[in-house]
Amino acid sequence: MVHQHFHTVRVLCQGCGWFRNIAHSGCADGKRALVSISSSADPTHVLHAKVVEVLEERPLEEVLKEHPGYRDLVDEAHRKGLYPLMREFQPLLNGKACPRCKSIGRLELNQILHLGSHVRY
Repeated sequence: MVHQHFHTVRVLCQGCGWFRNIAHSGCADGKRALVSISSSADPTHVLHAKVVEVLEERPLEEVLKEHPGYRDLVDEAHRKGLYPLMREFQPLLNGKACPRCKSIGRLELNQILHLGSHVRY
């Protein structure tokens, strides 16, 4: 099945609304985007992500074995639920301040549907 849209993965401040897009995930135009997320050394970015794109038609289990540490967050959100999945990344955000409002404890990982196949950061 060829999907039409990637989802944008971002860090979001629930306090002031600041956000930073860090990656895309899911499937679009025959490609599957796998993402690996880690803490960023730059406090203005909060989290750092690396993305690998593979053919969507390849079995997910196969490509995940080839790319350890990478995940298809859209697939996982469908299986686990979006909020439980996003909470798995909360330890990476604990103690980090929002770059705009400087509040601590208001940051979360979030993903939204990206309407279009070309993701820009």
